[in-house]
Amino acid sequence: MDPLLIRLETPDSQMQSSTVRQEYSRISEKSDDASLQVTRLREDLERLYLITQALWQMVKTATGATDEQLQEKIRQIDVEDGRSDGKNTEVTRPIDCPVCHRRILSGQTFCLYCGAEAETSPFRHHGH
Repeated sequence: MDPLLIRLETPDSQMQSSTVRQEYSRISEKSDDASLQVTRLREDLERLYLITQALWQMVKTATGATDEQLQEKIRQIDVEDGRSDGKNTEVTRPIDCPVCHRRILSGQTFCLYCGAEAETSPFRHHGH
């Protein structure tokens, strides 16, 4: 055997090699998890797109609304957050309690004073 190919392994180098293998395994597993999450998100997005198309066709048939009216409504909603950027980032603001009219801080689901449930939008984003 060629003496240049002989690799001397000391206890330190064995430990480093083991650590590198463990780290590689951990990173590889995280990468696989991320790939699976991306695949699931794509599937969810495609399903939501299909649902949106079906709902729009139903609305058009039932009301006679036009594509132009939908586009105008999308533009109106787009700028509600102060930016025309193709998305509607929720601006969280304190709201008034529907019972005692005191302030409910954004993110709270109930009034800290009287316990009444906070009124929330069905379109509220979670995880911003």
